[in-house]
Amino acid sequence: PQLGVPMVTTLHTPVDGSAVAAHLAAGGAGSQFLSVSAHTMMQWDAAGVPSELLPNGVDPRAWALGPGGDDLVWFGRIVPEKAPHIAVEVARRLGRRLVIAGRIGDDEYARDILFPSVGGDVEYAGELAPAPLAALVGRSGLALATPAWAEPFGLVGPEALMCGTPVVGFAVGGVPEIAAATMGMQLVAAGDVAAMTERAASMLPSGKDAAFRAVVRETAVRRFSLDTRIDALEASFARLRETESAA
Repeated sequence: PQLGVPMVTTLHTPVDGSAVAAHLAAGGAGSQFLSVSAHTMMQWDAAGVPSELLPNGVDPRAWALGPGGDDLVWFGRIVPEKAPHIAVEVARRLGRRLVIAGRIGDDEYARDILFPSVGGDVEYAGELAPAPLAALVGRSGLALATPAWAEPFGLVGPEALMCGTPVVGFAVGGVPEIAAATMGMQLVAAGDVAAMTERAASMLPSGKDAAFRAVVRETAVRRFSLDTRIDALEASFARLRETESAA
């Protein structure tokens, strides 16, 4: 408000008290908030920060359609709240090879919990650059999403689906909204390893079905492409400018 320039802010985290306080102190003038999921939108709205829904976007050129395969894949930050050790347990129950890729964000968790279970049919590929990571996901039969917290969005789902790779995940936070808006993503109750194993077993055959993978990608592109998000964001900018001009 002091600059006289309207501002658009994206909310993609749980409620932050200092951000709420700053918004209330500014009186809400000259600003627009966008939430990456309805789950996040409701959390911030309850704290006094209303927003509009605008899901995250994924670049379909970076996450290309892949051929699929027999292996499981897990990718993301190696931290307790992402819980890749659960993916290891699912893979071992299924007797399937699992490749884990991601940056280590918690050394103690990686050392004490995850890495002791790596070996044999469980491989840690390290932190991969975007292109080799997308290639890994694209040649996998199924991606596992194992959040142990209420993910505000969860980019792993749309990224894997863009590659045509089906996903089995836990129904937490904003993740169910992704599954509802696309095809090829199925969810089970949070922390239910047995249910995840059963659902993964039933979905794995689809991971090598070229026709199925093409439809999975098409629905993901239609709903979560970067172009779709940019169009919606530009429309939000335009509405805010019109509101400010009329004021």
